[in-house]
Amino acid sequence: LFDVRCTNDVVEYVDLFDDGLSGPIPGEIGLLISLMHLGFFDNNLEGAIPTEIGLLSLLEHLDLVGNNLEGTIPTEIGLLSSLTELKLTTNNLEGVIPTEIGLLTSLESLYLENNVNLSGPVPTELTKLSNLRSLVLYNTQLT
Repeated sequence: LFDVRCTNDVVEYVDLFDDGLSGPIPGEIGLLISLMHLGFFDNNLEGAIPTEIGLLSLLEHLDLVGNNLEGTIPTEIGLLSSLTELKLTTNNLEGVIPTEIGLLTSLESLYLENNVNLSGPVPTELTKLSNLRSLVLYNTQLT
């Protein structure tokens, strides 16, 4: 299923659910500066989450659940000041949760479960997220 929505020829919504996509997320994703929703749920994407994701300042929902993404969560995620929902569940992400996630003051939901190589302490900066309602971290090595 795919859903791409535009307003005045500007892409604002991309949701490509279980479409058999493979390969890396291209850095050019950062050119979609009016994007408010990006969903690549349950595909075969691999490689790292591109740092250019931080250029999507209007992004409210980021759903990369159920892929084969690896590497660390980029610190540039902290630039997504409009983000309310971050779903990175069931990938191969590793390392620590970047403290920059604590800058996401609009964040309501953070899903990082089933990334068995995420490790280290949960950053205390998450306590600054007064709108956070859902925090799901099981099946990781976070402490």
